[in-house]
Amino acid sequence: MRRLSSVLVFALALGSGVARADQPGYGCVGAPVFANTHYAPALIPIGVVTPPSTTLHTGCGGAYSASFRNPQPGELSLVVLELPACSRGICAGLTRGAALDCQMTIGYCCEMSRGHALSVHLPELLGALVLRDTRWDSDSDQRQEICLEQYTGNGNRLVRLPLVTLEPGNGMARAFGSMTAFIVSIGVGGDPGRARIEFLSRAEDGSPRP
Repeated sequence: MRRLSSVLVFALALGSGVARADQPGYGCVGAPVFANTHYAPALIPIGVVTPPSTTLHTGCGGAYSASFRNPQPGELSLVVLELPACSRGICAGLTRGAALDCQMTIGYCCEMSRGHALSVHLPELLGALVLRDTRWDSDSDQRQEICLEQYTGNGNRLVRLPLVTLEPGNGMARAFGSMTAFIVSIGVGGDPGRARIEFLSRAEDGSPRP
């Protein structure tokens, strides 16, 4: 397991990485609360690679297998993104690894426009390790293979994921929206780079606020 940055340790000491209706001032100001919950899912720098014309189905019955490396046929590909500099929230002014740790924990608090060009972090397994460190291991409900309706945790497994397409050969991705998602399981089949995801909303634009 990678060592967490001092920024991430400080953020985790504040409490859950998900803004809640009963936690004013924590997370991204104005982040929308997800329907029928008291959680405001954080927009995190993990991108779902899918063509813009692809429809991702919602609900537990259609949970998707996804991988940070060598996705199998029918699996989604996940990438770690370097999001644009943001002057809002706890993570303001941070760059590179410190920004990644903080945004994974607190969320990205600026608008992310459609078509925005984003750098892709390497190595691929970095995303799996950070996802486990910041979202899964700090959740009070770590049961595998459950859906949101069975979930009783503190909200860390409920996130918003950018939808991106990759640009061949230049290490860049382009965002065209985001979707609210629930992490159904992690480390699927003993592979730390594989997870299962339940999508909860239709595709939205990249803004963290209504």
